[in-house]
Amino acid sequence: MCDLAYVLLLDQLERLLLADRHVAAVFIAAGGDDVTLPTYRERRLLFDQSLAAEPAPTVDVDPEQMELRRALGVA
Repeated sequence: MCDLAYVLLLDQLERLLLADRHVAAVFIAAGGDDVTLPTYRERRLLFDQSLAAEPAPTVDVDPEQMELRRALGVA
């Protein structure tokens, strides 16, 4: 299941990257000097790093909700 979710997220990442590249190309064509085209390699590296990072602490979570998350192993 995790492999399927990962592949779907990569597919979404690729679609978002293509849209971002299109927008960047329009800005470059309009004379934007400081605009760079994002690359798949850069975005994939950031994506993989975010998956490997420790989860950010949640703020204002109900204690019962936090207990349930800990029991499920997601907190």
